[in-house]
Amino acid sequence: MKILKSIVFMAVLMASARAASVHGKALPVVDVVSRCHSLMVSTTDSFGAAASGAPQDVSDFLKSKPGAAPSSESKVTETENEVIKATVISATDASGKADELNAVRAANTKLRKMERAGTQPIATGSGLGVVAYGTASYSTKGSNPNLIAIGQRFASVEAHLNALAELAKFFGNLSVEGKQEFAKGISILDTMDHSLANVEKMASESYKTAINALVRGAVVFDYHDDPAEGEVAVSVCTSPKLSGAMQSTGHVALTAQSIEEGLAYVLKEIELSVIPPVGGKFVHVPATGQFFWIGFGSAYARSNSNKEIERELRSAADKSALERSRVALLGIIAGSAIQSEDGLNEKYESLNKQFDELTGAAKQQEEAMASASSLVKSKVSGMTKGELPKGVITNQYENGRWRYAIAMYNPEMKLAAERLSKVMAENSPLDVKPREVSGGFKVNPDGSFKTDEKGNLIPESLGSGQVTKRSDL
Repeated sequence: MKILKSIVFMAVLMASARAASVHGKALPVVDVVSRCHSLMVSTTDSFGAAASGAPQDVSDFLKSKPGAAPSSESKVTETENEVIKATVISATDASGKADELNAVRAANTKLRKMERAGTQPIATGSGLGVVAYGTASYSTKGSNPNLIAIGQRFASVEAHLNALAELAKFFGNLSVEGKQEFAKGISILDTMDHSLANVEKMASESYKTAINALVRGAVVFDYHDDPAEGEVAVSVCTSPKLSGAMQSTGHVALTAQSIEEGLAYVLKEIELSVIPPVGGKFVHVPATGQFFWIGFGSAYARSNSNKEIERELRSAADKSALERSRVALLGIIAGSAIQSEDGLNEKYESLNKQFDELTGAAKQQEEAMASASSLVKSKVSGMTKGELPKGVITNQYENGRWRYAIAMYNPEMKLAAERLSKVMAENSPLDVKPREVSGGFKVNPDGSFKTDEKGNLIPESLGSGQVTKRSDL
């Protein structure tokens, strides 16, 4: 896994902003760079052991394999919540402790079996959580691999957005509008020989639901892409902790060592789990108490017969993935405005005809006709706008022609970046007073000549030491 130079930059930034402390000793900048260089070469495994003995955390959600079912050792229960009037899933491990991971797995499994978008409340340590599920499809027909891959990525975006829309419907105020209409008409014709009638009936229904809500703190739990079926399914989850953890991160020690440990832990988490093309995740580092928010981005590097153009296309894909990861990160920490509209228009018409209304001629045989038509419309959109905090670092990966990017945010990084930014703003080489030419005399920091007690200038030494080497004699 390739780690970008931004990690080293952040380590230097940390040391510049505040002297780090490792085992009670100040850690110089060069040592920080050296230590982070080791992190770039090989992500350490030492933090996995620290995490394994820690209490289970919401961040552990993403350690599961896509579509994993609850562990057989876990007890999953469904209880009716009287407040929200819905079934809530909870889970406990063999020792009777709350098992949030398997609660989310159970909710995800339940939603997948339903094979449609929806939500399932779960019990978490920080309160009521929700798992939302969305799907989308794409076509694998055609001989243009660029077109198929782009459609595949858009299906991932659509599935993720549909899952967020389900979450918005659960938390927001859903606007509902419905209209039913029935009409009937009778045309009567009496002649010398006949008494005839035409009867026409029409029934119609129209329904519309709309939601506009801010969704924040929703992370991807499960991502499943099935090219054989051309279908993508995405599950997202959120809880009070995921939505509000940013409010309780101010007491973590700001040290170069803790940042290094945090980055190593986060990168190891990403390495062990699936990197989805959209969305993001939240990671809590048990050893340091740090919180990391991560946004994912992806792009497909189109192929081209012209090698120069293909290089440009790869560069464009790298940039696109990076920009998408930043937007995904902002959507998690600041929120995305989700708008969703669903509409249904259905119509039924029937006609019993005994005569022609234009000519008045009687039909030799009564005509009966009927038809029904339906129009189902849906529209979902997500708007993310704002400023990313200082100190966001990025990594990029590639898998064949697919380009992936992650953008990571940590409150300690923001604080360090703000401090260094302030130092940069307040100290400029342009503001330094030029030193006067000493002419071989000692000078003060402000450039003026130093003098002795009698006011005389103090000359600089012209040098002292052996001139001829021993080997030259």
